[in-house]
Amino acid sequence: EQSFRLSNRFLIFIFFSVKKRREIKLFLSFFLSFFLSFFLRFSPGLLSFAPASLFFSLSSFLCFFFLSFFLWLCLERVHLSFLSLALCVSPSLVSFGVSVDKKQAEKAYQLAYEKTVVGAGGRIDITLSLIRLGFVYGETDMIKTYLARAEEELKRGGDWERRNKMKIYKGLYLLTTRQFKEAGLLFLSVLATFPVCALLSFKKFIFYAVLLSLLTEDRQVLKEEVIHSPAILEGADEELKQFLHCFYFGKYREFMTLLCPVGVRIKRDVYLGRHFLYIIRSLRLRAYHQFLEPYKTVTIDNMAFTFGVSPSFIEE
Repeated sequence: EQSFRLSNRFLIFIFFSVKKRREIKLFLSFFLSFFLSFFLRFSPGLLSFAPASLFFSLSSFLCFFFLSFFLWLCLERVHLSFLSLALCVSPSLVSFGVSVDKKQAEKAYQLAYEKTVVGAGGRIDITLSLIRLGFVYGETDMIKTYLARAEEELKRGGDWERRNKMKIYKGLYLLTTRQFKEAGLLFLSVLATFPVCALLSFKKFIFYAVLLSLLTEDRQVLKEEVIHSPAILEGADEELKQFLHCFYFGKYREFMTLLCPVGVRIKRDVYLGRHFLYIIRSLRLRAYHQFLEPYKTVTIDNMAFTFGVSPSFIEE
């Protein structure tokens, strides 16, 4: 696996540094052909063999040009086969999102998927890698397509780690499409058995799980599955723990104070940033609803004092 990794990185550096644009390949082919034809035309040792004519120079240039461009295409195909072989051994060897363009990466993964005929584990790993590629490029349709394929593969087999990874990827997709309730349920289901995931760290996963629970779950679920969860106690930072406890225990003034730094984290997040205003408004409404639930009547001024804000802010 290590040899595959090193040799593949070397090939990416040498080949894909000039492969991403077809114009660069054409320019290099043109330059190489011009140099070879010029050398053949004016080299003292070859003057007796090379006719001193413009026709010969042009024909030799064209031959060298097409030959060099054909070699580029052959190298591209050879490298694609090499990538597919490496992916059959270990789908996580290559980080395509940074080094390779999406079309070539997807083509290599598809080729590796077709060559993996024995065992469902390898095909599931390749499909999960394609889902990660979709997240890197923000291709929602691509993510949806390969999520459906992964679910079909998991019906044929797959261990608990791959199933948990699938839940995280699906939950992340639902999160990006603002289906917070379904995403929160999936995250809570793998809270105790979080697998190593390339898309997000354990602390980021805990942040998502707590935030989605605050948005969608009732107080009983918050108490049993979030507040007293060993994973939350271990993975959540102090700011997030205080934010959760202030909401649950009705410390609304502190809750509104902590909403500002938590909001900054939401706004800067690659998946939550696009839903920033919606999430902040929903968190405020959840807190308002929880405050108003035991009362029949309450004044705006009293409510504003409890939350530490102005009455006009509450009315907004």
